[in-house]
Amino acid sequence: MTSMPERGEIDLRDSWAVVKRRKGIVLGSLVVFLLLGVSLNALVQPVYRATSLILIEKEPTRSVLTGAVVENPNAQSDALSLDTAVGLITNRTLLERVVTALREKSDIRNLDDPPSVFERVKRVAAPALDEVERFLPQWARSSPAPDISDEESQRAEFNAQVDLLFGMITVEPVRGTRLVNIHVDHQVPAVAKLVGDTLSRLFIEYQTQQGADTKKNLTAYMTDQLSNVKGRIEESERAFYAFKDREGLFSLDGKLKELSDKLASLNASYVKIKTDRLAAGARLDKLREIMERADYSQRDQLPIESQTLDTLRRDLSVAQTELAKAKQAYKSRHPKVKTLESAVASIEANIRKELDNAVTSLKAEHAILISREENLKSASAQTEQEMHGINKKALEYSTLDRELNTNRDLYNLLLAKLKESDITGKIQTPVIQLVHPAAIATEPPVPIRPRKVLNLALSVVVGLMVGLGLAFFKEYVRRTIRTSQDVMTYLHLPVLGMIPKGPQRWKWSTTKR
Repeated sequence: MTSMPERGEIDLRDSWAVVKRRKGIVLGSLVVFLLLGVSLNALVQPVYRATSLILIEKEPTRSVLTGAVVENPNAQSDALSLDTAVGLITNRTLLERVVTALREKSDIRNLDDPPSVFERVKRVAAPALDEVERFLPQWARSSPAPDISDEESQRAEFNAQVDLLFGMITVEPVRGTRLVNIHVDHQVPAVAKLVGDTLSRLFIEYQTQQGADTKKNLTAYMTDQLSNVKGRIEESERAFYAFKDREGLFSLDGKLKELSDKLASLNASYVKIKTDRLAAGARLDKLREIMERADYSQRDQLPIESQTLDTLRRDLSVAQTELAKAKQAYKSRHPKVKTLESAVASIEANIRKELDNAVTSLKAEHAILISREENLKSASAQTEQEMHGINKKALEYSTLDRELNTNRDLYNLLLAKLKESDITGKIQTPVIQLVHPAAIATEPPVPIRPRKVLNLALSVVVGLMVGLGLAFFKEYVRRTIRTSQDVMTYLHLPVLGMIPKGPQRWKWSTTKR
């Protein structure tokens, strides 16, 4: 048994049959939407586009005068600056200037959109609507417009014109360049060109004025700072020279060198005197030790050099030798022994006397060396204290000198920057330039809206889609059995036979369930 398709399944041949059967609906829908497209093209006011092209240059990264780097931009900052400049084209302050300029140059009413067909119909029907409204109850009538002053009315009209101008403008940067297209759309080509030229010109003037104001403010600031720094220089100079006069520091480096040399000499003398004093003390102690032992025979043990002592010691050595020989030859009471003993005692007494003189001399020398050592120590301490005072003065001197030099350097830098800014402002090229004024792309002007071909194509597509949708919808909701397929689908019965169509093809025999 042949399988029967369920309701809702789509067969291309059946679909085509449905389209042929419902071709009136499809063609009617197509005609209606074509008429709508034609009416839209006829009724919509044509809009023309005037385009002006400007060039936004990079801000200079090097000084025009010196070539020094004043800014180190990257790709991100460069793109950000370009986007910022593009965004400023449609800022409200600039648009208000454009509206003001258009009011001064021409009839600003040309800026408003021409009335549409519906607005013209509304104006014609307005008296009749007012008469009808008289018979309506109070709650159904439209509320009257509030009373406003002329100034508020003019301000509202001005704001409305600014908003209208904002809707007319489209800013389009040219990809990969620093060129920017400014599009102005309007129903009147001359108005579009006038607005485009005015906007481009005022934007360039606006940016130029902004740059000039910035440089003016910078110049005023640097001039003010220059005056302040100059006053600080004068104060620093007065404090610096007053300090030099008060302290008598006309050659600070020479004074420090003189004191350093003097201190070095005093330290050297102090070390030498101290060494001599220690040596004299050692000799004095040695002499005292020798005198306590009363041993005068050893010549090398004496810490002093004296010809008299050397002679006495030689004589003592000879006398002691002869005494020793005499004692061997004679008895202790022999006159010769007594004489020699007396001679030895006399020589030893003379040696002690000389040693006493030497001790007295060493004591005097030691005392003198101690005194000189104390004097040198005191002189060194005084010199160090003087150098410490000089160092304090030198610190204050260097502070005043550094402050004076810093103020002078800052003054010279500000003066150079001020001169550089003045010269750069005179020779620098403008950042924004007009490449070409506003112009309509084609001559004679061709509107950019409405797009008639596109509207007609969309009308055909939408008409066909709506017509096909209605055709298939009516086919879906019908309950008439027309084909053998309908018998199997709806009645679930097999088809035993079919009667062929007659010669009149336009007639259709139907069998109702």
